[in-house]
Amino acid sequence: MARVGGDEFAVLVAPLGSPIEAEEIAARLLAALSEPIIAADSAAHVRASVGVAITEDGKETAELLIRNADLAMYEAQNLGGHRVQRFEPALLKNMAGRAELETALRSALSHGEFVVHYQPLVTLNWVP
Repeated sequence: MARVGGDEFAVLVAPLGSPIEAEEIAARLLAALSEPIIAADSAAHVRASVGVAITEDGKETAELLIRNADLAMYEAQNLGGHRVQRFEPALLKNMAGRAELETALRSALSHGEFVVHYQPLVTLNWVP
């Protein structure tokens, strides 16, 4: 186990008997993190999102596996958090689409292409 940064940690497990075993380990970690932490007569509750990436042929680099697990973790957060999500190649397409959208929005903002309209919300106490 290692701290990757901020509030992100990586757990590397090898060897595994099957890909399902990685998800089972992640689910046990999530369950353990769900237990309240008692300190000074108060309880702190931790929520976590877990991304799982595996290699079946051993050809992926550690950097690639960490990136894939990170993408899966962000997908778990997007799906409501406090869950385990396994990396799927479709997540790479989603990431590319989000990057293109971000680039287009930044470009539109810098070129003054946004038009903002204000619509006030008004409550009328009208009695007929």
